[in-house]
Amino acid sequence: MPNPDILNNITLRVYFQTKEETFELQTYTDDKRLQVYSSKMPLGESVMSFIYGNFEDVYNELRRTETIFLEINAGLQVYTHWEQLRNMSLNLVKRHPYFGFASQAISQAARQTIAIDMRFLSRLIPLYKQMREDLILLVKECMNVDDDRKDTSFVDRYADLALTHRLTNHSPLKYAVVVTEFLPAIQLPLWKTKECDYPVIPTLQELRAQEVPLEMVNALYPRSLQDLYHFIIAGYLKQGVCFKVCKNCGRYFAVTGSMNAEYCDRKIEGSQKTCRQMGAVRVYQQKQMKDPILRLYNRAYKTHNARIRYGRMTREEFLEWSIRARALRDKCMEGKISLEDFEIWLKE
Repeated sequence: MPNPDILNNITLRVYFQTKEETFELQTYTDDKRLQVYSSKMPLGESVMSFIYGNFEDVYNELRRTETIFLEINAGLQVYTHWEQLRNMSLNLVKRHPYFGFASQAISQAARQTIAIDMRFLSRLIPLYKQMREDLILLVKECMNVDDDRKDTSFVDRYADLALTHRLTNHSPLKYAVVVTEFLPAIQLPLWKTKECDYPVIPTLQELRAQEVPLEMVNALYPRSLQDLYHFIIAGYLKQGVCFKVCKNCGRYFAVTGSMNAEYCDRKIEGSQKTCRQMGAVRVYQQKQMKDPILRLYNRAYKTHNARIRYGRMTREEFLEWSIRARALRDKCMEGKISLEDFEIWLKE
């Protein structure tokens, strides 16, 4: 099975499964369906990464296609330009799964039998930007778990936003092609052939022959960017996806576990720690500051540790002291000695 030319037929597929959202680019050769690209994310992550991502480089690429299509129509460097578009179609979806629709649009342009509309792709730019603005509004005023309107469901909040025309895409949540499909209920590795770079997606018959457990999902094959937007929002509303503001970085994050979560899992700029990890450190430090026993112990620990630097205590003496101090700290916390006696010992 040879490598297919993805410009001849590439399709975006989107579906929700087991608390994940999946975005795939597929193509076809003979009777086989091939997976060109796949990205799985926790529910809510695609919206968060799209809202906070900087995609000006992507928009510049889409603008550049105006010149590329103009020269293709004029018969100039046709092979070189189509090679550029082929590479672009693969790179766009890697920047963010939502740009998989732009990848699909490149494939549609390649199948044109007449002159290609030179603004075929650049017209997507304002649509992507408006989609981002609508998503920000929905996160803040519809799916925000900290909103004061505790007695109003997310669905009701969405309806209010749509009816007041505050959303650009305020039409009913409809989409063109949604197919109910059978997918493996377990993670199943796809198989590859020697001649083709893309793994083969097994058919229903092949899955049943292997007795793979199945489940049914609704998969979107978008015909417009609005299809994609509506499918994502409808899926979030049905799944009850909600968002909170991280107490460390101040950005929204999807709440996928405990509703008491206060920090996101983004890495702090310039650090290998995440906001959640830093939050745990802060909670620990706050707890120590509130506990008078721990506060006394930490103060004395720092004081005695400083004596090593000033030559007033050897490291061996400090280690001996710290072992005794921890033992007395634990006894104080267990109520076996009083706070006053512990403080007197620390000052000796």
